[in-house]
Amino acid sequence: MLIICGGPDFDTLHIDVNDGTGWTPDVFTLVGQQQANQADAWQTAIVGLGAYTGATVQIRFRGTRGASFGGDISIDDVVVDDFNGCLTPTNVAAANITATSVDISWSAGGSETVWEYAVLPSGSGAPTGAGTSTMNTMESVSGLASSSSFEVYVRADCGMGNFSSWVGPINFATDCAPIVAPYGTATGAPGNDFTAYPGVCWSEGDDTATTVGPNGVDGAWASDDFANDATSSNGQAAKINIWNTAAINDWLVTPEFDLGTSGNFEAIFDIAHTTFAATGATAFTGDQQIQLLITDDAGLTWTAIQTWDATSPAISNTGQLETVSLSSYTGIVQLAFWGGTNGVTGAGTDSEFFVDNFTIDATQSNVSIEELGFTFYPNPVKDVLNINGLQNIDSASVMNMLGQQVMNVSPGVTNAQIDMTTLSAGVYLVQVTTDSRTSTIRVVKE
Repeated sequence: MLIICGGPDFDTLHIDVNDGTGWTPDVFTLVGQQQANQADAWQTAIVGLGAYTGATVQIRFRGTRGASFGGDISIDDVVVDDFNGCLTPTNVAAANITATSVDISWSAGGSETVWEYAVLPSGSGAPTGAGTSTMNTMESVSGLASSSSFEVYVRADCGMGNFSSWVGPINFATDCAPIVAPYGTATGAPGNDFTAYPGVCWSEGDDTATTVGPNGVDGAWASDDFANDATSSNGQAAKINIWNTAAINDWLVTPEFDLGTSGNFEAIFDIAHTTFAATGATAFTGDQQIQLLITDDAGLTWTAIQTWDATSPAISNTGQLETVSLSSYTGIVQLAFWGGTNGVTGAGTDSEFFVDNFTIDATQSNVSIEELGFTFYPNPVKDVLNINGLQNIDSASVMNMLGQQVMNVSPGVTNAQIDMTTLSAGVYLVQVTTDSRTSTIRVVKE
């Protein structure tokens, strides 16, 4: 008999037998989802009818569902025939999956006390030889490759060379191991350019607050041309549509990263903010916001390290480079972009936020303005600050004395102007970056 039990809401397959005196329930049961994908192989099951020798019987198949309706059972090739007496194990399952290990378990199909199991790369098919022998109905298997797909097979060993058929495949995938930083380079290939969305070991979260964390369910993030510009050199990017008529609390989650012990890394990426399905400039309104969050306790708590909202400077509709320091963090961390609005105070803005070329690299070296060959004037400045260099200026960020970024430009030329007209009088720090080197100058705004 061949069986497929798919879908997360499948509960149990029950097989009952009636010998004319009434139904005997659960002569055989199969609990939980057995195949993760529609194309997965059928599972072979054998049900012993030795207790009904000489009787005329009926066989009944019953399926029960879980909390919802997203599951199916398919049965094919049912055969009633002579049997060698070695029943197949039931309820084969894979659980407690990590980056390199899995716990597998099963139930005895009959009175057997010895089994064999095999954990193989997906697509291997049932073993043609012996598996690993055990007298336990649960085994922990370690030493697996991270971020890889596997299949489990189990069979009963009834002694004297008499084995049941293999039960399987039961499919699972190992988690991603933390990526040792750097992840891409600031001056070369990025860690994730979103050409393949969402990227290896990236995930999403759907409609959960920042105090809860992502739930692993696909949400409103999607793939599209960066800044809605099909001609952009960025190519594909991750985007989220934020508007005022519906609550949006969706996550775009990075892999875990191992920052080591130095505390000298930063997150570098491109962002853009446009009108919906267009390239025009716009701004967040009401409670609309994007947060970049980080966790260093395996997702128990998430902390915002950068926020873009209605109080922030407008984000470029063609794209701008962002650099966020991770100097306060060491060891294993994970980051996430979270797009949020409660759908009540959006004030009519319908816009799209884009992320691209996400990279974690060592903090760019800070050198003197003279070493970089820059001149800047006037200082003090009333309106426009001029910066001249020997090399193209990758970015220039203006920060107040609280460390908050109030302006950012990415000129890409040797001579740049920063219009500081709208800034309040006071002292500002201007951080200029070229060729992965950064210098900070102190400017007085009159």
